[in-house]
Amino acid sequence: LPKGVVVSLLLPSDIRQAADAGSSKLMGADEWSSLLRDLGIIKEIGVRRSYLIFVLSRMAVIDENSKKGQANLTQISFEGFMEAIVRIATIKALPSDREMSRTGFQVPGEYIGALMNQGGVVYNRWLFMTQQKIRRNKVDPIWRRVDTFVMLLVSIIQFGIEKLPDGPSLLLRGSPDEQLSYEEVRRFFKHPTP
Repeated sequence: LPKGVVVSLLLPSDIRQAADAGSSKLMGADEWSSLLRDLGIIKEIGVRRSYLIFVLSRMAVIDENSKKGQANLTQISFEGFMEAIVRIATIKALPSDREMSRTGFQVPGEYIGALMNQGGVVYNRWLFMTQQKIRRNKVDPIWRRVDTFVMLLVSIIQFGIEKLPDGPSLLLRGSPDEQLSYEEVRRFFKHPTP
């Protein structure tokens, strides 16, 4: 088998070890996994799928034996990262435009937060029903799903996640004191504090 095919079949730990020829402009499998774990996404899509998305989003490599070829084989570029985001948006449970407009929410983070506030049973039922719609391709067009996913990521980054015994959970509610204003960000960049 060609080396590229072999690497794509490796276990996640092997991919991490192969990334030692890395570049700061590229994202390794361990960084990808950490990002998804920290965002609370890995719990829904699973570790194996997350690595599969990583592997499928890599650029094709002509010379696998060169240092640059090795780096591109074991890491993803910015373009690969964007492709991986699109791939996640195709499989992640996201509220549809219809669901959000029917309930009066404009931001997917608020919609999912409201579901979570109703309890795990309600959220898990919605998750199951949404996964069924994805399998039947009864979801918004991909460009809307990517937009919704990015808006959800902004909500997660803004409000964070909560570490629970069974894995991280999204924290999609926050007080205005937890939100950074433009002025606060500007002041921080002028005089960063440790």
